[in-house]
This record gives sequence, structure tokens and C-alpha cells, in this order.
Amino acid sequence: MTIDESEGRARCRSCRDEFVLEDMFLLCPCGSADVEVVSGRELLVTSVEVA
Repeated sequence: MTIDESEGRARCRSCRDEFVLEDMFLLCPCGSADVEVVSGRELLVTSVEVA
């Protein structure tokens, strides 16, 4: 199985900058935590079967 991971991107509601999410912390480089995730949530695992 191959999983293609798209980079997470967010837009700051304070300064309107769009930036790459480097980690799990949703902080804009300007310091604001008021951000909206605009890409990177395309993969959703709904179940896993372990054999």
C-alpha cells in the first residue's frame, strides 16, 4: 500500500498569511493561533483491521 501525504496548509485569520503546517501546533509565524486549516486533511482512517 502506498500513501501519498499532502502537506498541511493553514491560513491565518489575523494577518491573512497562508503557510505550511510543520507540526501539530496550529500557530501562524505571526504568533496568532486563530488559523484555519485549508489542506492536509484529505486522508481519514475510519478503521484498521489487525490480523
